[in-house]
Amino acid sequence: MRIFFLILFGFVVHTTALSQYGVITVEVTGPTTANVGETKNYSLIWLDGGNTIMPPAGVETWFAMGGTVISGNNGGASVQWTSAGAKILTFEYTTWNDYYYDDLLVTVTGGIPTAPVATSGTLVNATSFTSNWGSVSGATSYKLDVSTSNTFSSFVSGYNNLTVSGTTQNVTGLSANTTYYYRVRAVNSSGTSGNSNTITVFSPPTTPTATAASAVTNTGFTANWGSVSGATSYRLDVSTSNTFSTFVSGYNNLTVSTNNKVISGLSANTNYYYRVRAVNSGGATTPNSNTINSMTATAAPTANAASVITTTGFTANWSSMSGAASYRLDVSTVNTFASFVGSYNNLTVSGTSQSVTGLSAGITYYYRVRTVNSGGTASANSSTITAVTVPAAPSATAATTFTTTSFTANWGSVTGATGYRLDVSTNNTFSSYVSGYSNLTVTTTSRNVTGLNAGTSYYYRVRAVTSGGTSANSGTITTITIPPTPVTPTHTAKTANGFTASWSSTSGATSYRLDVSTQSNFSTFVSGYNSLTVSGTSQAVSGLTPNTLYYFRIRAVNTGGTSTNSSNGSVTTETLNYDQNYIRTVVAQRPGLTSELLLEAANMNEKQISYQFFLMDLAGRSKR
Repeated sequence: MRIFFLILFGFVVHTTALSQYGVITVEVTGPTTANVGETKNYSLIWLDGGNTIMPPAGVETWFAMGGTVISGNNGGASVQWTSAGAKILTFEYTTWNDYYYDDLLVTVTGGIPTAPVATSGTLVNATSFTSNWGSVSGATSYKLDVSTSNTFSSFVSGYNNLTVSGTTQNVTGLSANTTYYYRVRAVNSSGTSGNSNTITVFSPPTTPTATAASAVTNTGFTANWGSVSGATSYRLDVSTSNTFSTFVSGYNNLTVSTNNKVISGLSANTNYYYRVRAVNSGGATTPNSNTINSMTATAAPTANAASVITTTGFTANWSSMSGAASYRLDVSTVNTFASFVGSYNNLTVSGTSQSVTGLSAGITYYYRVRTVNSGGTASANSSTITAVTVPAAPSATAATTFTTTSFTANWGSVTGATGYRLDVSTNNTFSSYVSGYSNLTVTTTSRNVTGLNAGTSYYYRVRAVTSGGTSANSGTITTITIPPTPVTPTHTAKTANGFTASWSSTSGATSYRLDVSTQSNFSTFVSGYNSLTVSGTSQAVSGLTPNTLYYFRIRAVNTGGTSTNSSNGSVTTETLNYDQNYIRTVVAQRPGLTSELLLEAANMNEKQISYQFFLMDLAGRSKR
């Protein structure tokens, strides 16, 4: 049927008669029967007075009731019929002043459905995914193929022409990290459509296992997880929420190429959570791993100087830290903490100080401390504090090098001592001190003590010093300076064969030494009078020769030593006078002395009688 409209002066003139107004006509021609799903081609015939012509310039419109116009123009159209029944294909054409119209009745019967359109797989994991496709009009079911080959030369078990009633199908029993392909066909009573397009699905690797964080500090930690076969990278999330409702900046789906990642820029003493996913070369991503909780450490505490230092211990101190549940203390004799003192290796302490005991005197010790928060995370070490225990008391030893004004004080060295303190006093209670010798610093183990008084008792004691403190006093040593030189001695009771030497008492002397000689330089001594010990201040000197000049001198002695010699005293013994009235003759009775006389002379001198014996022969010659 042909219909022509004439647009004249703004009015449309319509006629359904076969006759035409004007000379141009149009007619739709083509198949009038089709099956559902079939595509048919239709054309237009343009006539002018019975002659075929090219269509005039205008705008065409095609309508297919029960079908889809795939393409169309003013020369024809391609139509896919999608439902059964009596259907109409309509063509309309409008020029600048004319309107053309024609339609064709087409009978569509049931037939093979069109091929479905497959869409991307969803819910993909290591062992399954969901295949998807669009519905097809007239289809009563679908056939699904799944393969590891894009040519479908083989099929995944159970998924070769699998009948599916809907437009999705869960595909299970798959292998991780594998590429799969699927396609689908629509089915109705007339038959089965062609294959849909092919969809590629990459099954992800196995889900990684996140492991405990390491290298935890107050600003970060290292997140760790097990490596996954087939994974080319990982995706890491870090959050302060265990539901991952928010993420730490920079750590939301962060791509990581290894199986650990240093997390930085965090806040101290804060709970963080992390999880990870593996990704393969196809871009398939696993589900999230397990979630790991890591609590950052508090800041390292500030260790303070030791206090209450003794010979066997000290108190370690440090500042309180916010968020610290406890502290860990290390004590060592080496500043690298290669070894530890007793139980002071990571010792748990609840407060901010700890008494450290059982140590040795005068030894350098080191300590450091860490905080531990409620999550059990320890901070970095504090700075190292050096503490030196108080040294043991020194052992003072006897003085040496005595003079009248000085001596040398001595003592044994003490382990760890950096110096000593010396006291010198004239009383054993040290209620007063010799000037300059009260707590005198000495760096060696002896000290010359000068400016003293001769023949005076002194007392000294010493203490060892370290940076940790000062030891107790040593024992007290008693010493005495050498006595002063005695004054020049005098003589009394002079006789022909002796005299008495006398001298003044010398301060501090416990005895004296007496020399007697006929030489002023004492190059020789009278027998028995060479450094003769005398306890008092006089000594009788006998056995001398009459009328002879003698010299004598004295030295004072005490435990500190012996003074220098006094000045020389001198004395000349008396002359011997003989009285012939008192000579007696005695005949010798000893063997070998017969015919000899022993003469005895008596000398009366100031009521003192002394005797000298001379041995003579009968001629009167001396036999001395």
